[in-house]
Amino acid sequence: MDNIKDDKYYVGKILTDINFLIKHTKVLDREQFEKNEVLLDSIMFRFIHISEHI
Repeated sequence: MDNIKDDKYYVGKILTDINFLIKHTKVLDREQFEKNEVLLDSIMFRFIHISEHI
């Protein structure tokens, strides 16, 4: 079965979340970022998700 949750699995999950964070924040300045509540919520969710995989 290929559903093994080893270090490679968790690193992949973390990298996916980091790539999401970069993709959705790299073109924003601070003011744009702070005004976008949905993005802020999503970013916080991704950080929580990352912390669960460490």
